[in-house]
This record gives sequence, structure tokens and C-alpha cells, in this order.
Amino acid sequence: MSWWKIQDMIDSKMESHNYKQGDLFTYLNGKAVQKYTNRQEGRSRMANNTNTLLIWDIDGTLLTCKGSGKRSMTQAFLNMFGVQDGFNGVNMAGRVDRSIVTEACEKHGIFEYDIDAFYKLYSQCLDNDMKYNHKARVLDGVEHILKKTHESIKVL
Repeated sequence: MSWWKIQDMIDSKMESHNYKQGDLFTYLNGKAVQKYTNRQEGRSRMANNTNTLLIWDIDGTLLTCKGSGKRSMTQAFLNMFGVQDGFNGVNMAGRVDRSIVTEACEKHGIFEYDIDAFYKLYSQCLDNDMKYNHKARVLDGVEHILKKTHESIKVL
């Protein structure tokens, strides 16, 4: 199953409960990871919970893309629907992709579309934009957090 399909399933579930990113999940920063990875009797508390799903937001949490996400989504919207600046007036902050795309489509009177095709196009635009975005970078402490998390829980 592709990442976009998994993300869409998560987005759909969050949207059906009217959640935004951050409402349902607490993002892990250095302190949070330490809290969860403190060893108790030689085993991580997270490792004991086989039902834990750890979801990371990317832009602004793990790395900074310096506008690549918005540029790429806007380009994909233009390519797919022929609408220039399709996300103008759509608040993207703290929202999942599906919710953002749905609002933009509704705003422009687009009610039938293939979200998987949009995600594929968006992914291609993002890959292309990131090739030339020399300002994007991994945020400080992320490598440490990911390493500690990987050591502390069973990675699927």
C-alpha cells in the first residue's frame, strides 16, 4: 500500500471526527521522546504497547521545506484542474492534505475528482521542487529523536 493511500485513510478518519493535526496526536520533541523512551525494567514502555501508531508530521516538525509543500500543491492543482493559485485563501496550517484539497476544490466548484491522482501529481511536483530547494533542511534534534524512537519501539 502506498504512503499516499495510508495518509488518505488517516486524513479521512481525522476529518470524519473534525480533528486537525495536533488535536489527536501530541508531536514528539526531545522531551517527549525521552519520556517515552526512559527504560523501565530494561524495556521501553512504548515497546510494551503493540497497538501504538506513531505518526510524524513532516514540514515544520521533522524538516523545513521552505515553501516546497505549498508550491507543489499549488502546481499540482493548476496541472490537474487548470486553476491558478487554487489554494489562495485556504488556510493550510495544521491541516491534513485531504482537508486542504477538499476545501480548495469546493471553493472552486470542483466536486468530482480522483484524490489518488492528485496525490500522485502532488508527489511528482514535490520531488521536482525539492531538487531545487537548497533552503530545505532537517531540523535540529530530529536525527536523535528518530534514532531513539527506532530503538524504543517496534518499527513496522
